[in-house]
Amino acid sequence: MREMERARQSLVRARRRVRQEIRSFLLRNALMEPPNLSRWSQRAVRALHDMPLPEYLRNSLAVYLGEHASILASLSRISAQLAEAAVAQGHGARVKNLQTIPGVGETIAHTFISEIFRPERFQCAEEICAYVGLAPMTNHSGAGKERAWIRPVGQYLRSILVESAWRLVAVEGCYRDFYNRIRSRTGLAQKAITAVARKLLVLIWRIAIEGRPYRPATAN
Repeated sequence: MREMERARQSLVRARRRVRQEIRSFLLRNALMEPPNLSRWSQRAVRALHDMPLPEYLRNSLAVYLGEHASILASLSRISAQLAEAAVAQGHGARVKNLQTIPGVGETIAHTFISEIFRPERFQCAEEICAYVGLAPMTNHSGAGKERAWIRPVGQYLRSILVESAWRLVAVEGCYRDFYNRIRSRTGLAQKAITAVARKLLVLIWRIAIEGRPYRPATAN
């Protein structure tokens, strides 16, 4: 399951790359993006196919769009395989419960399961936060104030937790309030969203070991 998840991560990066290349192509050739291209809806992709272009530009764009379609097809296949593997290994209910959390979809659920595997092996929230790289470390210096930073583990799970934290802040008022408090105190948006990501990780961990769906609560 872990190898499949890593392959899926590689496809996600490839999808991001080819989408950037398509937008760069449009920009280089002074072409207007179709509506809602930022969401990469089927309508927006069809609009790219239907753009009235000279043949040499149409052929170039077709190469990008062909690669994009191939990546999407591979992602669909491997996502289905991951879902089957999760059920086969007894994680089906856990994956479903994790996806009841706002901002948590299939990607985070499967990544959490594949990278953490046995969440019950962590005795407390601080342990799993340190493992993922979301535990603040304190630097003691005799010449100045204590300074906190994040352990530079660089795991994929940490990066997508930060991305999902932005979605959580957008839809859940208590987390938005928590984010705003941290940001107003520190003046740093990145520090505030990292704090939200840390809370999100702890929430995912608790739901995984308790075997229950998400229940809205306050973020203290």
